[in-house]
Amino acid sequence: MRLSLSSELVARWSKRPATWVVTPGTSPNALGRSGSVAEQRGGVVRRGLRPPSSVAGLTVAALWFGGSLTPSLYPRPWVAQGVLSGLAVGIGYGFGCAVGGLGRRFGVGGSAVVRAWAGMAAGGLAVAVLVAALVANYRWQLDVRALMGMQGSATAYLLMTLPLAAVTGYAAVAVGRAVRAGHRTYSRALSRAFTPPVRTVVRLMVPVLVAAVVLDGLVAGPVSSRVRDSLAAADAATDPGVTRPSSALRSGGPGSLIPWDTLGRMGRRFVAGGPDAVELARFNAAPAQSPIRVYVGLGAADTDRERAALAVAELERTGGFDREVLVVITPTGTGSVNRFAVDPLEYMHNGDTAAVAMQYSYDPSWLRMLGNQDRAKDSARHLFEAVVARVRTLPAGSRPRVFLYGESLGSFGSESLFDDVTDVRTPVEGVLWVGPPRANRIWHRLTVERDAGSPVWQPVYRRGRTVRFATGGAELAHPSGPWGPPRIAFLQHASDPVTWWSADLLLRRPEWLDEPRGADISDRMPYLPVVTFGQIAIDMALGANAPLGHGHMYGPEHTEAWALMAPPDRWHSEGADRLVALLTP
Repeated sequence: MRLSLSSELVARWSKRPATWVVTPGTSPNALGRSGSVAEQRGGVVRRGLRPPSSVAGLTVAALWFGGSLTPSLYPRPWVAQGVLSGLAVGIGYGFGCAVGGLGRRFGVGGSAVVRAWAGMAAGGLAVAVLVAALVANYRWQLDVRALMGMQGSATAYLLMTLPLAAVTGYAAVAVGRAVRAGHRTYSRALSRAFTPPVRTVVRLMVPVLVAAVVLDGLVAGPVSSRVRDSLAAADAATDPGVTRPSSALRSGGPGSLIPWDTLGRMGRRFVAGGPDAVELARFNAAPAQSPIRVYVGLGAADTDRERAALAVAELERTGGFDREVLVVITPTGTGSVNRFAVDPLEYMHNGDTAAVAMQYSYDPSWLRMLGNQDRAKDSARHLFEAVVARVRTLPAGSRPRVFLYGESLGSFGSESLFDDVTDVRTPVEGVLWVGPPRANRIWHRLTVERDAGSPVWQPVYRRGRTVRFATGGAELAHPSGPWGPPRIAFLQHASDPVTWWSADLLLRRPEWLDEPRGADISDRMPYLPVVTFGQIAIDMALGANAPLGHGHMYGPEHTEAWALMAPPDRWHSEGADRLVALLTP
């Protein structure tokens, strides 16, 4: 008798009791209790392997895990990477199981023996992908950390990421199996309660209704409410060390038309920050004025129009229209104003400046970009129109030099004031837009129509006569030749995910991955359809993890940009170098 080994392998593969094929001449005692096969004549004992339950599940999980570790614009925190990789494994495994089950239902997949060998091959593939992905990720980590001047060990990063990924992946698979078990119980109950036509309708409709109720009543409502409450609470808080200004030239200070408690967290940080007259006099070796900072929070009035009128009234009260420089700021989604956006101007002009900003949201910019973008546009328009209308009432020789500034979603709102760069006219002398999102219409058109030979991450438009782009402020000096008026500048890092994320990444390779690449984009970063789209979306949500000067973190490059756009009389490049050194942490 001879016993077929393939039957044992297939039975173990499918986790069902072994069905043995017995041929004449084989003793039944050849089957041991352990499930092994003993060939008595040869005295050889072979134990059947137990491959995973789904070839497709294991294969897809391995590929998704590898995709989660592919290089992106900059390294992620190990916690974020561990959770991401674990979810990729769990969801990929579930998706693969579903595809494999569908294939088996339609007779795709070959014989049982073929499926068994395919399972072992999938296991080998999983190990190979794991090793290759980890090696590639380690090299990429070293590469991009060097490009961005980041500290820390890439080895420690991986050692902490893997266990978290394993736990997260196991949990995701467990949840998927629990859902599957519940579905089977539900299907059996339907089979006993309904006839086949009715059962089909109920099977399709009930899960949809339950999911809708759960998502709306138990998930979407509480989660969105908690997110809103959390963001509102964060906006109402005051950062440690931030105190109410003692100067009457700051909103929230003595005599201010805008109460301190209406400014919001970012507004309080803005008006309480920056250099005072003593620091400015020390830097410039000359008597200085105290800079004016005006900020109108969401709680100061009910509408954008009312908040804009309040901002103009506050400028009137503080004497902002009498200063040499007046900068109108559209803040980020959280209401934040980058300290590097205003501090350099105040140092350069020895305090003879006024800055005004108006809050329109307390959501992160990337979240607001996915929601109601009109809030940024409406707020920017009302503040700009109110301030410019007041400036135009002043004699031509007594007007301040007006500049516009917007960062991230703030650049989107500020840019929406114009249909084209030719619309930027007196009294606006210059515009600085920083970290522009892909949704910026003017930025996108100028990039598409850039001069031949210039890269997409630092385009040249019509030889830089009006508009210039730079990854660092000093690059605005190029190309040489006349610039403006007005002077319009975009600061954008080659590694900024907010600038590059778009739906096009789903299926089309982006130009910013072509050669030559930006100085802080790793040569190891590939383009993978769908995967790159997801990677950049995650980078965008975690953008604050990049060091200053990279990603969506803009800092000292503002100083060089303002020195070229709005220099005071008798300003020298040595002053910009000193200022960069002073303001760089």
